[in-house]
Amino acid sequence: MRINELYYDHPGTDSGYEFIELFNSAVLPVSLGGYALEFHNGAGEGWDRLWTAGLNDSIPAGRPFVIGGDAVEPAPDVITSWSLQNGPDAIRLIHLDTTVDLVGYGNLEDPGYVEGTSAPKVQPGQSLARMPDGADTDDNKHDFQPAEPSPGRLNTPQNDISIQPGDGIPVAAAVETGAAEQIRFGLTNRGTLELAAGGAEVQLWDSTAAGSILSQQVPAPALSSGSEVTVTLSVVFTAGVHFLIGRAVYPPDERPNNNSCRLIRRAGSPPVLISEIMSDPPGNCPQYIELYNAGSQAVDIENFHLRDSSGNFVSVTPESFEIDPRSCLVITPDGEGLGFHFPFLAPGQVVEVEGSWPYFNRSGSGGFADSVILADSYRIPVDGVDYPPQPSSHRGKSLERVDLFVGSRRPVWVLSRAPGGGSPGRPFEASLLQPPRPESMTLSPNPFSPEAGENLCIAVDPDGPVSRVILSVYDLSGRLIRDLGSTAVFPYVFVWNGVTEGGRTVSPGLYIVAGEYYSTDGRRAEVEKVVVGCGRLQN
Repeated sequence: MRINELYYDHPGTDSGYEFIELFNSAVLPVSLGGYALEFHNGAGEGWDRLWTAGLNDSIPAGRPFVIGGDAVEPAPDVITSWSLQNGPDAIRLIHLDTTVDLVGYGNLEDPGYVEGTSAPKVQPGQSLARMPDGADTDDNKHDFQPAEPSPGRLNTPQNDISIQPGDGIPVAAAVETGAAEQIRFGLTNRGTLELAAGGAEVQLWDSTAAGSILSQQVPAPALSSGSEVTVTLSVVFTAGVHFLIGRAVYPPDERPNNNSCRLIRRAGSPPVLISEIMSDPPGNCPQYIELYNAGSQAVDIENFHLRDSSGNFVSVTPESFEIDPRSCLVITPDGEGLGFHFPFLAPGQVVEVEGSWPYFNRSGSGGFADSVILADSYRIPVDGVDYPPQPSSHRGKSLERVDLFVGSRRPVWVLSRAPGGGSPGRPFEASLLQPPRPESMTLSPNPFSPEAGENLCIAVDPDGPVSRVILSVYDLSGRLIRDLGSTAVFPYVFVWNGVTEGGRTVSPGLYIVAGEYYSTDGRRAEVEKVVVGCGRLQN
């Protein structure tokens, strides 16, 4: 007969929640006649009687027996009222005035009130539990561990499985509408008995299905004690937010509280893009981030969040606030200061963040200065961008986004040439607001004037098995003027400022933009050429 578990520090008031659990490790039932529990206050001397067993009390073989308050769940075998202390104190079980078992806890040092070394002090809401049940090495610190309270149940359950998201599976994430996600769950046998094949089911429930209809279920394979297996479910999401529950259904489970886990998936994304970044503002102008609604309907950004690469999310606005279609919204820590620097801004175009502004770095190393991440009310990213360090020669100028259309996968940025260093509240004048036509290059504007500060934007979105596109500019004689780089992500927008490889602005005239398309096997499959006019042509 052993003291198997004790619970003495409930969050808030302890009254009614405290309990002591006994355990019969014998192979036959044990009568409790003559047994009693006593308490020692570590601040004093001697023992106080807590409970005396009735003549008819008994414990079946291999089972626990609980004495506790009326708030303990499930209801104890004996309901009583007492007030245990939080340590250092001791509990002992006696039989006819002979000590049968003794537990000292909370750094109790007096050898008359502890076996070996005292058990540790637990946090509120935790119990001290003997692991494994009934085992006794005559050392309280070795025998007892902080645990989740389990009155009337084995501390080391025979039947217990748990489920959790598999490695690399985020709790909250965005997915493509109509695309299949392979959601992995880790199923662990935490009990001492083997889980037979098919003895449990892994289920996935989706809040968007009518009445929380079961989406999928699979039988679990056999699992030995302590082993884990990965179970994968394939899910296709319709547009919207999905609140998912992964469940392990196992009727004999003694710890059902670890049989479920929750996930959030947002299928599709609001068409809100980060369109301008002022990380190194001029004078007394505050930093700002501009958002652009690239969709055809207004988007409410209530409870959207913003953060940099290292900080915590800050609320953009806790109230309903809509961005109209094809319109911009500017986020800043100082709306008045921003309006003073850019007087053309209307009050309805600016929102001051709630909380500490996530200061965006202007310098860095390795081609990286900082990140801007916009997330929805569930803190699932809506858009995000990494931007490079800003040299001192660029101070007071913002970065403006060129590809302002839904579906862009690799944002392209240019240095603002607008008066005041930026154009908050207005789309960049050279930005592409519509996605490129598939199968061909889209050039805008054509012709363009580098001397007037214009950039040529070349958008590509090949249709078919294209692995890479390389873009170059040639003069009419076929001489290479500028290598514009390559991309393997589509659609993509290349930007040319009319400057040659040697750093000279090209002369007015006609030039050829050539796109080399490479197939998935690495071979050059096609070359597309488009003539572009640069500057004012001479008659």
